[in-house]
Amino acid sequence: KVGERVRDSMQHLIKGQLDIYYPPVLISYATGTRDTKHGHERDVDAPGCGPGMAYCMSVCHQMDARGIDTFSGLHVPAGTNWE
Repeated sequence: KVGERVRDSMQHLIKGQLDIYYPPVLISYATGTRDTKHGHERDVDAPGCGPGMAYCMSVCHQMDARGIDTFSGLHVPAGTNWE
């Protein structure tokens, strides 16, 4: 659920059509999760929704607030080939 809200929030940052949206800044992020398999006491994140997702969203929103357009995989709706 959190991942869906993050992606929805990010998709609202796209100016115009996704297939012709080429902003000057591309942001990469790690999709790792904090879970018991990686030494955490309990599973903290859903698969693919680790802290990298939150950091990416924060940076993108902060840059948008300053008039700088960005792009990451979070800007793309599920099932869309963004490469």
